[in-house]
Amino acid sequence: MPRHPLKIGGQFQQSAQWQQPLPDGSVATVYLIADQDNLQQAARRLNFVGHGAIIVMDCHGWNLKAAAGKLCLLSIAFMDGTPQLFLIDVLQLGEQVCTLMPFFTNPNASKFTADASTHATVLAHKFGINLAGVIDAQWAYETLQKKTMVRPLEVLDWCGLAPPDFKQETLQLEGTPEVWGQRPLPQRTLTHAAQGIGLLQAAAAVVWKRLAVAFGKDVFEKVSSASRQRAEMAAAAGWACRHAGLFTAEQAHGGWNGRDYETPDKDSEMEDWLAKRFGKEPSSTSAALRARSAERPKLPETAFRSLVGEGDSPRTAAWRARLAEMNPPRIIPSRQRSASPTLHSWLERRETARAEKRKEGAAHRASSLPSRRRERDQDGGPGGVGSWMSSLVDRENSSWMVESSGWIGKKLGVSHYLITCNSR
Repeated sequence: MPRHPLKIGGQFQQSAQWQQPLPDGSVATVYLIADQDNLQQAARRLNFVGHGAIIVMDCHGWNLKAAAGKLCLLSIAFMDGTPQLFLIDVLQLGEQVCTLMPFFTNPNASKFTADASTHATVLAHKFGINLAGVIDAQWAYETLQKKTMVRPLEVLDWCGLAPPDFKQETLQLEGTPEVWGQRPLPQRTLTHAAQGIGLLQAAAAVVWKRLAVAFGKDVFEKVSSASRQRAEMAAAAGWACRHAGLFTAEQAHGGWNGRDYETPDKDSEMEDWLAKRFGKEPSSTSAALRARSAERPKLPETAFRSLVGEGDSPRTAAWRARLAEMNPPRIIPSRQRSASPTLHSWLERRETARAEKRKEGAAHRASSLPSRRRERDQDGGPGGVGSWMSSLVDRENSSWMVESSGWIGKKLGVSHYLITCNSR
């Protein structure tokens, strides 16, 4: 297979091919698919896998059960004389993974997976792909063992196909899932992914034997029906997240930390119309094969990232986004407030006020003394002391004397006083 590396932010993953010994003694041919040409060849091979053949698939990334998770690597295994393993670099290819949509949506191509619910949710959420024809090993494990499966590794343990060194490395990767986002991927990580999908392929035969013993001749119909229900329910949660526009942009466009690879701008709908009009083959990345991309986000990214937690499941995240759209938060404009004065500005204003008073020539008067106007009102104004005293003197300037101990005495601070009026 040709190798055409695709650069992403200065780092890239090259397509590769090698022979991988498996723990059961067989040797598998591994294809690392990291560019569009190899992806198209892989899609053609998967579309022509014989009817009734069991194809095994698995997904790797970090926080895949949450809406904010990211799918990094997709592994697929099938038999073609010898085991054939495809390791598809989803992180680098981005939305070009939709080239595999006919394979994923084909109900006649049985796909054995250890966690159908997670895989169906991720594919529907990130790429708008409805996973069909799935066989869920988790449902088989929980139905026959009567207990909940915590991690896919339990399926291999159940089948007796989990070597100790493989289990230890699996647990280490679960503790450091960011390794799946490194580009180029370490060879040790690629080897582990190849061994994992090879072991799951061997476990598929063991699981089918146990299911046949438990359910008899109707085993395929019963298992496929139960698995389909699980996948459809999980895909509904993924589609709800996709329609809300939650955590889809970076995954759909590929690239580490949102760095997009360089591709020419194309109008996919125009290409489809031209293909139908002039009888040409439509592009493999046409609008029909791109999951009929969902609506644009109704909320800005900063808004839903503040509403949705990193650990929220796709169903919970979609519910939060829908609730926010139905009840948008009210934005109340803040009241304009004047800036608090500093000591320096306050002193400047005080000095300015003092200078203005000096220019006006106003005499300084203590604030504790009554105002001059008030004194005038009390002494000479209507009803004041001076007015009352003047009324005691007649207009003929007669001379007489008054003795009083009333309120005037109290006002003047004496008990008795005499008022003498002499004539001119």
